[in-house]
Amino acid sequence: MEEEKGSPGKRVRSRKKLMYNSIRKQMEFYFSDANITKDRFLGQLVMEDPYVPIEVFLSFNRMKQLTDSTKDIVKSLAKSQLLQLSEDEKKVRRKTKINWNIDSDGCTIYVEGLPSKADHEWMKNAFSSYGNVVYVSLPKYSGSKRIKQFGFVEFDCSGSVEKTLKAFQKFGGVLSSEMDPAGLQSVVSFNLEQKEKAEGAEGEEKDAAVEEEEPPKKKLKVEEGESEEKAEAEEIEGENAQESAQEDEKVDEGGKEDKKTHRRKRHKAKKKSSGERDSIFDLKIMTKKEWKRLRNKYLNLQREKFREAKIALQGEANCQRNAQRSPTLTISSKSPGSMNFYGESKPVANTGISMEKGLILELKLAEPLVDVKDFKAELRQYDFVKYVDVKEGTMAAYVRVDTPEAAEELQKRYTDPERQATILSGDAEAAYWQKIAQDRDAKIKKVIKVEKPKRGREKIKKKINQHIFFGQDDDKE
Repeated sequence: MEEEKGSPGKRVRSRKKLMYNSIRKQMEFYFSDANITKDRFLGQLVMEDPYVPIEVFLSFNRMKQLTDSTKDIVKSLAKSQLLQLSEDEKKVRRKTKINWNIDSDGCTIYVEGLPSKADHEWMKNAFSSYGNVVYVSLPKYSGSKRIKQFGFVEFDCSGSVEKTLKAFQKFGGVLSSEMDPAGLQSVVSFNLEQKEKAEGAEGEEKDAAVEEEEPPKKKLKVEEGESEEKAEAEEIEGENAQESAQEDEKVDEGGKEDKKTHRRKRHKAKKKSSGERDSIFDLKIMTKKEWKRLRNKYLNLQREKFREAKIALQGEANCQRNAQRSPTLTISSKSPGSMNFYGESKPVANTGISMEKGLILELKLAEPLVDVKDFKAELRQYDFVKYVDVKEGTMAAYVRVDTPEAAEELQKRYTDPERQATILSGDAEAAYWQKIAQDRDAKIKKVIKVEKPKRGREKIKKKINQHIFFGQDDDKE
């Protein structure tokens, strides 16, 4: 006997089917080229072993919302065209080869002017008409978790980017490549976040001094914004509730239409009106490559301003130090010990260094390096990496490893156009070992360190007593 339509058993099976489909789509997203080339943790696991334990995915936030059982994941992957389970059904791998050299920047657009309620689904719906959206990134403020009103949308091919640009050019929705980089929403939100952090820190110091419990200014601003949004939402919900009640009365009187049909219609109407309020015609876009160029231009201007401020402060500090310096200065000639600057356990000689071939790699970068700390942390996850030589703004880094075999392994892991590793040899290798010897010798000879002025961008900003915004001098002219 067939089950009646809408029976409890059929509804349960329908919910299960939806859940399995959601799990399968999420797992296939994890292993997609767009995600796995950006996910450092998962990418490292796949490099070590193509089969990844299914239990690993239960720790991912999105998967936690869908299930807490490996059995559900196994069952959902039974019909997957992309993923394959191991024989014991405890691991999963991708069937096709991963494209590690994908040009993600060429397939990505930068978007700003996003509505406050935009999420990944909203972005996919807004841009899916121009091509297949494979990845969405929405940066958020660390404190309030609100989106920063800009994001990135990656398509499966560069043709979709061109199609999107043509469509947005018709209503003036493409940002100029010659615009002032300080006007980018990504830069504006960064400066705003830094300013709010500084105000929050000053507020905390003031509270500690006077022993009062006042909330920081940042929190007050967030609450005010949220209260306005909440009031607007309540007003809309009140109007919708009133309309719903009137429609339900009509249904009860007529008795001809199903209440579920009316609810479905109201939901669609509400969704449509929300989409009209958050129109894509309010958005501004540009290619990610153009955005990177403008961002680097802004960062270079920022570094130059900090450099000038630092030189000025150091000049003042040198004058003060020379005035207060003692007439006699004793310099110790004691050996620095058995542990040198480069972590070698043997005693350091005054001159010369033992050179071993095949240990130095040059890592060429497609863009000037912005975050040195993050870059070094990425390389130091490998135990065989002993030293990383890189500076902010450069387009090349040098890495020293412990064995030639480790150098070859690291070279295999960095073959994409954005970061390409080459093992130094011949004159280039000898020149770099000579640089190491010179740097080490200079470090050894500098036994006593004369007190220097405080360093660091935040400390410089505090001494200047103002936040530096670039482009102001040009505007005045």
